[in-house]
Amino acid sequence: MRSPISRVLLLGLLCSLSSPALAQEGATLTPDRSTFLISKIVGGDRWTIGLNLLPADRSTIANVTGTILKANGDVLFVTCLPRTNTKTFSGDPQASLTFAIA
Repeated sequence: MRSPISRVLLLGLLCSLSSPALAQEGATLTPDRSTFLISKIVGGDRWTIGLNLLPADRSTIANVTGTILKANGDVLFVTCLPRTNTKTFSGDPQASLTFAIA
């Protein structure tokens, strides 16, 4: 079991590693090609989300899940479902997708 001091040191190390100087934006596709992982700063908030495709049909969006780290330190956990006009995924980075919060 970790002592309270080691927890504080671990938390301090994690906070220092996630400093804005090291934080980056980006997107990648998982090896199984079923989830696009995106990390982006939007209006001062850090969005880290995954666009999940159906395993049996990778042109169909299952959902979007992730976290939003607010500038004030609050964390929001989100799950969104695609609206009817957005269920098909073309892979076009310029495509406009719409979701409903689940």
